[in-house]
Amino acid sequence: MTLFASSTTKWLRAIVLLTLLCRPCLAVARITGSVLDMRGGASFERNPNYVAPPSAPVTLGDLEKQPSGFWVETESLQYGANDGTNQYSNQKPSMWQTVSDYTKRIHAISPTLSVGSLVSIAIFVMWQIPAFQGILSRHFVCSRNNLYTRPQSVLLSAVSHSSFFHLLMNLMAFTSLGPPLRQTLKSTNWPLWPLAVGAALSGSFVFLIKGYGGCMGLSGVTLSFLALQAKLFPDRQLGMVLAVFPVRVKAQVALTLLLVVSAFGSLDRKSRVAHLAHLGGLLYGMAYYEAWTRRHLLRKMSRQVQGVLHRGKKRF
Repeated sequence: MTLFASSTTKWLRAIVLLTLLCRPCLAVARITGSVLDMRGGASFERNPNYVAPPSAPVTLGDLEKQPSGFWVETESLQYGANDGTNQYSNQKPSMWQTVSDYTKRIHAISPTLSVGSLVSIAIFVMWQIPAFQGILSRHFVCSRNNLYTRPQSVLLSAVSHSSFFHLLMNLMAFTSLGPPLRQTLKSTNWPLWPLAVGAALSGSFVFLIKGYGGCMGLSGVTLSFLALQAKLFPDRQLGMVLAVFPVRVKAQVALTLLLVVSAFGSLDRKSRVAHLAHLGGLLYGMAYYEAWTRRHLLRKMSRQVQGVLHRGKKRF
């Protein structure tokens, strides 16, 4: 019993000593009016005459003088405008505000991504209304029957989804693969929309070569994004879902796997997956990469063609 009490006392002393040693390290600053409350210490008033040396590390005085303001809260996360007023609230932004802000950020990166996503969501909602299903099946489904009488369906089918899971998977890939590609293409003044539109058309036309029934969805476009990214950054790690197992592989490996799966899958006529449309998107993304790497030659050829046309106009 004495041994147990002695051991317990030693443990309590160790815990108290550890707490006292760690207490100063847990000091967290929080702005409350004109006073800085320090956990683990006393309150300190602000020094309006504080000027930090140019090479000194960041201190509380430096943070006070930043126009953007700051807060660090360990018990509850605070939200507020980054306008220098230090006016914050404990209310989280609404779901609508979160979605609106995300859409604005995507639109700032590329209108192709935001417009494509919003149109896809709108068409999905229309698919859930029986009154619109007849019109959608004629104009927003790629099939041989629609091709002859409604050729616009080969493009409009790319933004058409009747399944929520299909829409969710495609939009996740569309908005995650698109932004880095846009930044890369932007450095050479190449827009993103030709890649998206061309991939949609390529996927539809390859499907129509041997495809039966109809197809729709952004899968061809998103796979063209993946193919282009794999050619640009072959060693970049990409997350994929094989069956129900999430895996991470190099982009070039993912591209090879998808090419093989799409090629062999297209031989199965009973498959409900439009493998040919996927194959068309992958091939277009690879072709787009070849064109992008030869952009200087293409621009030179374009100037030569324009010169020939201009001289031809002068003759006539």
